[in-house]
Amino acid sequence: GSEMGCRTPIIVSIMLVAILSPAVRAQQPFVPFRNYSSFHGLSHDKVLSIIQDRQGFMWFGTVEGLNRFDGYTFTSYYHKNGDTTSLCDNTAIAMLEDRHGDLWIGTTGGLSRYNRASNDFTSYVPDPSDDGSISDGRINQILEDEHGNFWLAFSNGYVDHFNRTSGRFQHFLVDENSLDVTSLEFDRKGDLWIGTRIGVVVMNKARQITQHFSHDPADAGSLSHNYVNDLFLDRNGVMWVGSDGGLSRYDRDRKTFVTHRHRAGDANSLALDVIRCLGQDHTGRIWVGTENGGLDIFDTGVGRFYHYVNDELDPRSISDNSIYALFRDRHNNMWVGTNSRGICLYDANRKPFVIYQKNLSHQPQLSNNKISAIVEQPGIGLWVGSDGGGVGFFDEAHGTFTPYRHDPKDPNSIPGDFVVDLEWDEKAKCLWIATWGAGLGRFDPATKKCRRFLPRAGDPAALASDKLWCLYMDNEGTLYIGTLGSGFSIYNRSTGTFNSYSTNAGLREENVVAICRDVNGLLWLGSWGNGVSCFDPVARKFVARPDSLRLRNAESIAADSSGRLWMMGHPGFESYDPVSGAVQHYGDKEHVPETTINNFLRDGRRNFWLTTNKGLVRYNLATQKATVYTEDDGLPTSQFYGRPLYASNGKMYLASVRGIIAFDPDSLKDNAIVPPVLITDFKIFNKSVFADSGESPLQDVISETKEISLSSRYDFISLNFVAFNYSWPEGNRYAYKLEGFDKDWVAADGQRSATYTSLEPRDYVFRVKASNNDGVWNETGTSLTIHILPRWYETLAFKLAVALAIGAATYGFYRYRVRSIAAQARKLSTIVRERTHELQEMNKDISEKNQLLQDRQQEIEMQNEELKQSGDEIMAQRDIVYAQNQKLEEASTT
Repeated sequence: GSEMGCRTPIIVSIMLVAILSPAVRAQQPFVPFRNYSSFHGLSHDKVLSIIQDRQGFMWFGTVEGLNRFDGYTFTSYYHKNGDTTSLCDNTAIAMLEDRHGDLWIGTTGGLSRYNRASNDFTSYVPDPSDDGSISDGRINQILEDEHGNFWLAFSNGYVDHFNRTSGRFQHFLVDENSLDVTSLEFDRKGDLWIGTRIGVVVMNKARQITQHFSHDPADAGSLSHNYVNDLFLDRNGVMWVGSDGGLSRYDRDRKTFVTHRHRAGDANSLALDVIRCLGQDHTGRIWVGTENGGLDIFDTGVGRFYHYVNDELDPRSISDNSIYALFRDRHNNMWVGTNSRGICLYDANRKPFVIYQKNLSHQPQLSNNKISAIVEQPGIGLWVGSDGGGVGFFDEAHGTFTPYRHDPKDPNSIPGDFVVDLEWDEKAKCLWIATWGAGLGRFDPATKKCRRFLPRAGDPAALASDKLWCLYMDNEGTLYIGTLGSGFSIYNRSTGTFNSYSTNAGLREENVVAICRDVNGLLWLGSWGNGVSCFDPVARKFVARPDSLRLRNAESIAADSSGRLWMMGHPGFESYDPVSGAVQHYGDKEHVPETTINNFLRDGRRNFWLTTNKGLVRYNLATQKATVYTEDDGLPTSQFYGRPLYASNGKMYLASVRGIIAFDPDSLKDNAIVPPVLITDFKIFNKSVFADSGESPLQDVISETKEISLSSRYDFISLNFVAFNYSWPEGNRYAYKLEGFDKDWVAADGQRSATYTSLEPRDYVFRVKASNNDGVWNETGTSLTIHILPRWYETLAFKLAVALAIGAATYGFYRYRVRSIAAQARKLSTIVRERTHELQEMNKDISEKNQLLQDRQQEIEMQNEELKQSGDEIMAQRDIVYAQNQKLEEASTT
């Protein structure tokens, strides 16, 4: 509807919640809120409109800007003078996401459409010279009809029909007497209901006014008030009207209105009559935002209103009593916009912890928040002991807490206000009260009188000490009292005296902080620092205990139905079977927090509920899985203090330093919603990039982009991502991986960004997955294909060009060589021919000369032959001469 400013000062009693009777208060559902304001980044704390877009973002319109929220951070959008792509005005009264997924914002200056791809706006503003322009700047509501066109409500008394195709506006004056159209709603017939300052007008599909509802003081079935602030069609097709005169429901059969107003003294009635906005939760209850009366939730089944107002002492209460906007998201969470305190979120998937504390106006008043013990009086109620607040009787069914405090002037009052433990005595129908410094008390609820027991010097039959710590009553009705510094005492019911035992009798430690009796009748006593002692109450002596017991601090001891003892403390916890003597230790490897276990409960599903100094731990024996619950899960504290209770109604009641925590262990489920994962931002050199921004590589918004190509010069990129889980986003966990670069998933825990530098040119796939606060993973997640383009000298074209150039050069050189060789061959051929001719001539000459030489040689050979013959003749003549000479010599000698 419209901006819901306060027009008339309304005085509201500060004791508004005091109208609630105790019986009514108890039945009121516990609705805790998580609050967001300008402290968390919201642009302004006056919130006028709320919507969730198709991607999962929450959008909040305020009087000073538009805000987008992802569960972690707010991104704000404002009007900027001179910038036509900015929001047309800062006051965002109405919002709509159409069937195409476009977000429209109605402001006091016109209509703006958000462009996701470019992260800017396209606006429609009034133009007096154009009859087809929007009729006024102040838009109180926007609706989309079955044809995809819009209907807009204005403060000038007009309703506009906006044709998406033509971009033109058609104007309808609802009533010349009304200057303000506050709200619009379609009924199931498709008729348009129009809320104004003079009642409700109905327009049919033919755009004809068919009905006009107004207030008639003489007609109880008429509209409750003429100033209508909001119209709402519920899931059953019932039309609700919120006005300055209460909440009216239209009865279609009788054609009358049934009105709910505030009735003085009736806690079931509407808190205040001035209604600003309406909504409906997933259970069908109608949420009613009032002016100065807080939030009312109307249960149509029982016909009563539950009231939720701001409690300054309770940070989980609704932050403001003037409610201007209501919205249910797709996970059934309810968002509340307030007048001056921002946004309140009711988590429909929250852990069902109910908190009872002191000084909370909407709850029974505990006397103290540091709870030491809770015990049950069967069929009646709970008794609660606190550290400094005495004892109280808590009747949860009727929402009452009756305190009982120590009164120094009254000897029948409880012994002291610093109560350390309680024990209900069903046999005597009395409550035993252990105190610190004031001894033991036996309180009779029937007479409201308490008998006190204190130590007396020199009296061994008196209580051992006034500084008590624990109580234990066995199945026979025997009461055991553990003290700090003086061992333990056993109360003798028949004599009203005590038998006490300390280290002198064999006790391992004077501080006895836990007591339990096993199936063999032996008494087990836990201490701080020295483990456990074992005492035989029949023989009245201490007996040996197994050496395998490891606990140094045994804070609590209890036996299960099988007789096995469970001992809790530090480190971890352990079990002991008195029959077999077997000891088993737990807590070393089962992810139980490294802390002291103060106490425990056990449900019927083999779960131990361990109250520790670091949260509530559910430990399953079968699976050996531990789940830790802390403030992140809705607990007021992670520190638990005293004795818890598993009551007969199936609920567990935990004693903490910040009150009582009640819950049904069977209804404590994990958040099973798989969180949608989205890439929300893409940055180059730490600067966000959008489509149509300079040399942007994006063609669309990054969240809807499946692949992107990047120049290699963009060597520093970042991606932001988010998992939508508004229950507890701080508990989300993330993991991402860049396929082609990262070998394994990178565990980002709560970090929501990834940065990469100097990526080599190739194709990559960026994947991101996430889990919700309870470890439920969206394994599919989302992905983005990233193409890193090669450098110019690494491109295929460049390589081909180089190859072609080399090939061309090689071929050219080859052709040149071929031509050169051919030319040389031709030249050589000529030379060869010439030389051949010369050689032939020379050969001919040589042949001729050779022939001459041969002839000459023959002549010489003939001459030689002749000379030889002449020589032979001469030699023969010589021989003849020689022979004759020889004969002559011989002759001469003789």
